[in-house]
Amino acid sequence: MPHPLQPSDRRFLALALLIGLVVSTLFLLAIIHLHEDISHPRIESLDRSILQSIHAHDTPFLTALARTLSFIGSPITLLPAVPLAAALLWSRRLRRDALLLLISMGGSSTLDTALKLHYRRIRPDLPWAFVHERSFSFPSGHSVLAVTLYGILTYLLMSHLAHTWQRAIIILASLTLIVGIGLSRIYLGAHFPSDVLAGYLVGLTWLLPVIATDQALKRRQSGLATNGL
Repeated sequence: MPHPLQPSDRRFLALALLIGLVVSTLFLLAIIHLHEDISHPRIESLDRSILQSIHAHDTPFLTALARTLSFIGSPITLLPAVPLAAALLWSRRLRRDALLLLISMGGSSTLDTALKLHYRRIRPDLPWAFVHERSFSFPSGHSVLAVTLYGILTYLLMSHLAHTWQRAIIILASLTLIVGIGLSRIYLGAHFPSDVLAGYLVGLTWLLPVIATDQALKRRQSGLATNGL
């Protein structure tokens, strides 16, 4: 049974995650600025070449699959699903897990929005695109949220699964969904491949500080319990 969060723990968690969010944002902006600008002709040419290659092999089945995966990873699906999942965890007294889920998704959404507004990259202008969206393209929000959501769920489930084969299945399923959702956005013409790769980087760069913060909090609580405080 997880220990209830004490006021000091909540302050520690909030401060650590705030620092993680700031560091993650600065790190991402610094790293991306070190590379060539995403609108460089060579990068855009490679992006469009990949898009055309994928489009050349589209089929009705792949289109239906891509639409399904895109819907699963869309904000219209996650907006109600994540709070409901957090409420379920909270009702089962898994309050740490519930807070971690909400903080993870809230932080990744904030990073995605901030980077989109910073770079303002226009979405691919493709006559064959299966979807047309008005928001900015870089990074792919679906990819950011997929890495964060399925990454944090995998992390949370690891402590509740006793067998290695169960953990392997969860990891494989999460990776399949993460990759599938990202590829679906490229297949549908909603994003350039570089948008999706950047989305994975953003999600991972936020997810790792969240997990590290939770691990630090657990060690802190364990130390206090050992010292009888």
